[in-house]
Amino acid sequence: MTSNNAESVNSLLKSQRDYPITALIEHIRSVMQKWFYERSVEAEACTTQLTPKLEEILRKTLDASSILIVNPIAAHEFQVGLDKTNMDVVNIAQLTCSCKKFDIIEIPCRHALVAALLRGMDFNL
Repeated sequence: MTSNNAESVNSLLKSQRDYPITALIEHIRSVMQKWFYERSVEAEACTTQLTPKLEEILRKTLDASSILIVNPIAAHEFQVGLDKTNMDVVNIAQLTCSCKKFDIIEIPCRHALVAALLRGMDFNL
């Protein structure tokens, strides 16, 4: 990530490198001010706690989870899958799933999402 950010800033400043240092700094300040303003406007437009991108991911995941079978094991543990021979184990208290997707990217996989919804957890969808 660091090299991508540095490359982005370098490409932004490519044509301004020959400017005097004060003009270069002023250019950087004005570009960053514009970026912060645009992001601030975008953040104010959000009506939920989730970002629009995360909401879209959760909606798609929720659509994919509608065909899953959910079997409670304990208060926070569930077996979730397409059929009884292909089940993943979800623990919504520990935020884990045996498919490992939830563990790795920390966004609920379809198994975890359907188990959490069964328990009445809200994802602001």
